[in-house]
Amino acid sequence: MSIIRPSDTAINSLDYDAGIGHYTNMNKICDLLGIAPFTTDTIPTLANIGELIRYAEDYIDEFTKQSWRPSIVENEFKDFDFDWQRMYRYSRDYKYTDYVGFIRLNREDVRKVLRLAAWKGDNWTELAGATCKIKITDFTAITNIVLQLPNSGTTFTLLTHPTDSGSFNNQFGNTTTAQEIVYLINEQVPANTRDFTGSNGKKSLSGISKFFYASLEEDNSVLISSLLPADDGKNCTVTVSGAGITKEDFVDNENMGRDNDWWIDNQTGAVFFRSSYPYQVKHSLKCTYQTGKQTVPAVITEAATKLVCCELMSSDDNTILLGENNQSGLDIKTKFDTYRADVEKILNMKKRLIYLIDSD
Repeated sequence: MSIIRPSDTAINSLDYDAGIGHYTNMNKICDLLGIAPFTTDTIPTLANIGELIRYAEDYIDEFTKQSWRPSIVENEFKDFDFDWQRMYRYSRDYKYTDYVGFIRLNREDVRKVLRLAAWKGDNWTELAGATCKIKITDFTAITNIVLQLPNSGTTFTLLTHPTDSGSFNNQFGNTTTAQEIVYLINEQVPANTRDFTGSNGKKSLSGISKFFYASLEEDNSVLISSLLPADDGKNCTVTVSGAGITKEDFVDNENMGRDNDWWIDNQTGAVFFRSSYPYQVKHSLKCTYQTGKQTVPAVITEAATKLVCCELMSSDDNTILLGENNQSGLDIKTKFDTYRADVEKILNMKKRLIYLIDSD
């Protein structure tokens, strides 16, 4: 069960450098403080405000143990204990169970299962999402990679370059090149390659990470998942150029549904299996999924806005924050204490309780 309130909002044009986050934005912050908008020339700058918004969102998520913004959990391994007798077993309350086993993901509020791979003894069998795969065979012989959305839609061209943040580095070997491709598709900081590539900035390519997600496989191939529903994602295309790269086209791996291979309770993260499942028990399911509530409650927006305001008021140069529009007549300390108390009240109200059950 999910509750959608009329006051819930969704900020779609995410751009931290422009002061726009998931939970709040620069305009809301300035309106609350009664000051002029921040720009690239003000102190703090607009980009500084974006960093404070990031901090506020992280703080809220950690405090409440919930999230109202999308995040991806990659390669979560789960054990699978199947029971043939569970299928169609007649229970005490005169109801049948029609699944042979289930797992519970570590996170709730699952938006989309990008990958659900079952170990069948000698290979991973994909059960979810629409995926394609590329393999680097000679890192010196790659021209480009092109990903395109369905119906001749938007194209994203991945080019090679040693330092450009909108490209991938192919100077150090097949594995490093594959990892660089993953970082570029996901528009991430190249954490594992930056020490020798010298590229410390976050990679960026026209918002490609809104539509695709990539992961590095055990054989150093790159698995690319479409973030579209599987039956739409299968119509995405991948094109590669160069003698040193091969590809497998997008396919729909998913047969999900209450009467199909498997289904999921998105709110709790419970995944039930009927007719396709692992042959092993330990670490036999590999899951990648997008989690986070779909909308932002008004009180979370208020908490994020006031939390950023508190950070600004606690800075060394806070004299600008009273401004000419300080009609409340409150000094900075009183404002800070009031806003901080409001934040703590809201977050305590939204905090998710976690119960530890002792099986002994």
